[in-house]
Amino acid sequence: MSSSSFSRQSDRSERYTAFQRDGPNTIRLAHIHFDVARKRDRLVTHIYFEGDPYNETDRFLQSANRPEALIVKLRSPSTEFEADSIVAMFDIVLRG
Repeated sequence: MSSSSFSRQSDRSERYTAFQRDGPNTIRLAHIHFDVARKRDRLVTHIYFEGDPYNETDRFLQSANRPEALIVKLRSPSTEFEADSIVAMFDIVLRG
């Protein structure tokens, strides 16, 4: 089993209205998209933020087998980051 780590700096997304052609418009909560691949595995997912009031009602998040596994806790930054930064740490595991 191998492991690696990386960091990424990004602007935090904001909620937005998802316009639906064949149904009611919905509010999409703030999230970050990930596309991670290995030889035989590929994971395309979202990471959501703890404390968003829409977490309980977002149909994409709630359709996951374990929605709580996709929600990250936000932390205060260490001194290596800008003072107004927010830090989120999480694990992504691919098997095979």
